[in-house]
Parts: sequence; structure tokens; C-alpha cells
Amino acid sequence: MFVQEELAPFVSSVFLRALLSPGVHCNAVLRQTFGDYGKHFTDSDFGSFTIHDVKREILSVIEDQGGSESPVSVLQCWRTFCARYVNNWCKYNVACGLLMDPLTGAIGLVRKNIISVCRGLEDVEHIIYGSFEEENKYIIRGVDYSGDELDRKILFELLQCIRNVGQQLGKASSAIFYESLLSAHVSSEEVVPRFLKILETGYSSSITAIQISELGADTAWEKELSNHRNLRKFSTNMFLSLHALCHQAKSWGKVLDVVESYLKVLVPQKIVLNMDAEAIFHINSSAIVQSTCQIAKVMFESVLDVLMLLSYMTSISGQINMSHDDVSRVKLELIPIIQETVTEWHIIHFFGTTPSESPAIEDFSYQLSSLQIDSNVDKRLWTGRLGKCDFSLAFILLLSMQSSSSDLGNVSFSRLLNPSSLIGLSREFTSWIIWGRSGEESSVFFSNSIDLALVLLRHGQFNATEYLLTLVDAYSRKERIFESLQAVDGKLSALFHLLGCCLVAQTQHGLHGPVKDRKVGEALRCFFRAASMEGSSKALQSLPREAGCYSSPGSSSSAAAWKLQYYQWVMQLFEQYNVSEAACQFALAALEQVDEALGTLDSSYRENLGESVTTVRGRLWANVFKFTLDLNNYHDAYCAIISNPDEESKNICLRRFIIVLYERGAVKMLCNGQLPLIGLVEKVERELAWKV
Repeated sequence: MFVQEELAPFVSSVFLRALLSPGVHCNAVLRQTFGDYGKHFTDSDFGSFTIHDVKREILSVIEDQGGSESPVSVLQCWRTFCARYVNNWCKYNVACGLLMDPLTGAIGLVRKNIISVCRGLEDVEHIIYGSFEEENKYIIRGVDYSGDELDRKILFELLQCIRNVGQQLGKASSAIFYESLLSAHVSSEEVVPRFLKILETGYSSSITAIQISELGADTAWEKELSNHRNLRKFSTNMFLSLHALCHQAKSWGKVLDVVESYLKVLVPQKIVLNMDAEAIFHINSSAIVQSTCQIAKVMFESVLDVLMLLSYMTSISGQINMSHDDVSRVKLELIPIIQETVTEWHIIHFFGTTPSESPAIEDFSYQLSSLQIDSNVDKRLWTGRLGKCDFSLAFILLLSMQSSSSDLGNVSFSRLLNPSSLIGLSREFTSWIIWGRSGEESSVFFSNSIDLALVLLRHGQFNATEYLLTLVDAYSRKERIFESLQAVDGKLSALFHLLGCCLVAQTQHGLHGPVKDRKVGEALRCFFRAASMEGSSKALQSLPREAGCYSSPGSSSSAAAWKLQYYQWVMQLFEQYNVSEAACQFALAALEQVDEALGTLDSSYRENLGESVTTVRGRLWANVFKFTLDLNNYHDAYCAIISNPDEESKNICLRRFIIVLYERGAVKMLCNGQLPLIGLVEKVERELAWKV
């Protein structure tokens, strides 16, 4: 799962994500904690820190304390740092009293420097945190039953088993699984089998070896004995509990029916939004984001616990008398539902906890125009917060939700939200992220991802856009629903197109060498996949102008004509970002479409664009010449010249070719026979004479 060198960065990433999450992160407390370690900053220096600066300083503290020697030392250094941070946080934000607003019913805890607002609980949270009576109340209200008391009893026993699994794995398991979804070094598909192995056989021998080297043989031996006793107790309790559960339900099929009903409670709710709700979002945005993060975390952990219980049940199916049909139902029906739900809550939590990117200097003018900060005071205020630890992606999405509301002037900004309103707005925000504004059913997983990607791209959040679209693509391939995705309004072609645009934009943000080459290669594949899908013409032309292809009268006359237009658009995009090699590939791809579209180019395409077939080919070969010459590929550039059917364009390219060779001191290759000058000798001699 991990090599030694990858374990420490993974552990650090888990702690960093928790430390910088909404409700936990506090600039003043973090600065004070840095001071405890001898790191002091001026107000202006610390105030200018971006998220990358903060992470760098925290990691430097961990390394200075010996946190780079081994995984255990890294863990100990993080525990010490976090303990100091929590201690400073409690002193800085000490509770002073309660606040109640009689007009709105809002309840808050007044602290020394902030006010903590109370929110209501989701039904699942009542079930998790509540008493036996509360569990019964919310189980009955939240789950769809056939009407008998048996279902309620089965679910209650099932929840006990789920709790046992969660306790056995520990609180860190959900953080590890969450981090694996983001990590490039470990896959979440590797983590679940490892968790399952821990439930079955305990910790591996490699963990024991690390403990011996770090803690000493005696301490490690005592810890191993304790783990073995704990494992035997867990295995025995689960064996008895699962047998009792099956006996009570009469069959495993009945138990799985209850599991399926419970999973419906864990799916993000669909809510149709209205203008009033949208306007209210403008108030207490921090409280809404933090509330949404808390709910997403609880739901994510709850679904993960169900996944681990079902995985454990199927692994010991022979011991608990589960039939092959029951095991198949778990793997083919319930596990896919769980995977989709986990991914949805992960995305919601990701948006809420991931800080926004700072706008790139070279794109600053674009940022100004896209945000329209000159005409909107609120956007002018939050634009400066991009890249800060306390301004996550969720704030950008929240502002996008309320952007179409024109009645904000009638809303009171001085009122706090009461617990039920806060939980209600969090549900609406969650629904908007997953289902969109209308909340309509869709056969496409995370059908709102295109709209979300457009919002993020518009505000320069390229890393988040790449992660979102890559996750949706990976999910679609994993679930083997490519055909259904392809058939729904070309959504998948729009996804690949936006992902390609995102990758191209990232190449301009300080990337060099193999990393930049990889981004370019991925962008090439995305654009070609986007063009090759059914319905791509309609889907891509429906995108906003800054992200899609403009519509021309003859663009939809044939698939070849559409691809010709699209490939030229992509070629120009790469040319704009000075990626000549990729631009050349799309120029050549466009030339292939010219040949394939000859039957339609003479009629519709040529009439609408005012270009002959020869002119189109000549222009594309001229582009191939330009790009290959930029790459110093003189032979390929010359081949582009002699392939050009437009005489005027060919002569212009030949003249430019000779000038460049002369300026670069490579003109002798025209005279030593390296290039076949058949039919062009006189022209070359004439151009050389003019140059001399």
C-alpha cells in the first residue's frame, strides 16, 4: 500500500487537512502556535500568506522537530503540534456566554473573539448521537418501511454492528480513506481491502516491526497482545451479532432490504431551489459552509461504515450462512450505491474544506473581467480572499448560487440563523451541488458537474476543476456506464472538453518539464475524446463562449465538418498558450477531416465560410509549417511547404522558411541536398538572392 517514503507525506496531508478545515483553522491561533516554536511573523507578512505558504511553514515546523526521521516520529510531532494548537485555540476562543435571538430563534455561543452558531441535526446524526428513544423516533421517520415492527428492530441491530465495525477500525480510518481519494500514490480501492484485513486478522507484521523499532520490543509486544485480545473480542461479538441478526430477520435477504432502505437516508436530498432561499444564502455564509462540511463528514463516515460492514459480511459469508445470491446482491447492487453516495459526500466535503487557488498574475485581467468586481462591492471584497486558508471553494459556489437573485436589498444582514434554518440552508446548498437548481432526476452520476466545473473555471480554480472532472470520468469508467453517459445530451463530451481546457490553462501556471508534458498529453486525449462522441457538436456549442466553441451556420452539416471546425478551435487554443507541438497535432487532425468532408465542404461549409477547399487546406498546412518551424523541425516544416496545395500560401511559407534558416545559420541545408528541392529550385534560388 505504501512505501516508506510515501507514508510520512500521507500522514502530514491528513493532519494538514484537518487543521485547516472550517471551524478548526484560525489565523491568530496558528500564528501564536508558530510563535511557540520560535517562528515569528509581522502582521503584513502573515496576512499575505496563501494556503501554500501556511502549509510550507507548518511542514517546516514538523521537520524541525524531527518529523522526517520515521512515520512514528512524524505522527508524534503532529500530535504535539496539534495539541499546542488546540490549547491555544481554547484560550483564544474561550466561551463567555450564550446568545439567543428572540426574533429568529437563533442560538449561539459567545466566545472571546468569535460567535459559534448552533445548527440542527440531520436524521442520521440523531440516530448516531441520540439515545435509544431518539433512534427509534428518527429511524421510523427517516427510513421507508413495509410497515411492520420487524424492520425497525433489524435496523437497530444492524446499526449496532455498524458501530462495532467503526470502533474497531478507529476514527482515523475515515480520514485515511478520504485522503486516499485525493492521493496520487494510493488508491481508495487499495484501502478498503486493507481495512477489511485489519477487521479479519488485525494489523500486519510491518506495523509490528515499526513499533518495535520506535517503541521498543517490550512496549511493542504488550501492544500486540492487546491488539490480539481486541481482535478476538471483536470477531466473537460480530459472529454472534450477525447470526442473531439473520435469525431475527429469518433470512439475509430481509437484512439486505433494510440496508437498502437505510442507504436512501444517506443519499443527499433533492430540493428545488427558489429565489428566496437563494437570497438568504448571502447571510452567514461561513456558518453555512461549516455546517455543510460537518454534515458531509458525518454522512461520509456513516456510508463508509456501511461499506465496511457489508465487505466484512461477504468476506465471512460462509461462517454466517450467506448464500451466493446474497453475496452477489451486495457486490452488484448495494456496493455501487454506496460508492456513488460516498463519492457525492466526498465532493461536498472537498468543496467545503479545500481552500481556493490564488489568481495567477498573468490571468489577473481576466479575473477582473470575469468577476466583474468593478460593479459589485461584495465580489470586490472576496476576490482578495482567493488563496486564503479561510476561503474555500464552497464560498465561490455559494456566491454563484445567489448571483441571479435581485432582491438582496430586502434581506436583513444583521440576523443570525436559527438551528432549523441553518440546517435547511445546508441541505439546499448540498442539493444544488449534487442535483443542480431544479433537483431533477438524471441517469448521469453527478450530472451537475458540468455546471460546477464552469463556475470553478470562471474563477480560475483549475486544480479543483481537474479533480472534479477526473473523478467523474473515473467513476463512469469504473461503473461501466459509458454508453448511457454518452447518450445523455453529450454531457460526457462537454466534460472532456472542459477538462482539456483546464489542463491547457494549468500549463501556464509554473509547470515545466515532464509535469507540463503530462498535462499537455492529457489535454490532447481529452479534446480528441470530446470530438469523437455522439452529440458533441450540440453539447459543446451550448457551453458559454469562453469555454466552448462558437456556433457557425454550417458547423452541423456533417460530423466531419464539425470536427474540422472543432479541431481548428483547439489548435488555436494551444497556439494561444504557445504549445506548438499539440497545436500541430490538431492542425494535422483538421487536415484529415478536410479530406473526409469533401462532399459537404463544397456546398454548405465553403458557401458559409467563403473559402475553397484548397484555401482551407492551404491555411492548415501553413499552420503545420509554423508550428514545426517553432519546434525547429526543419524537415517537417519543409514537408508542410511542399504539401501545401495553395500556391500563394506555399510561396509565403517558403519565403519565411528561407528567412528563418538564414537568421539561424542553417541555410546550408538548402544547398547540401538534405531537402528535396524538386520543382522549387528556381524559387529557392530567387529567395536566396533577394535575401543576400
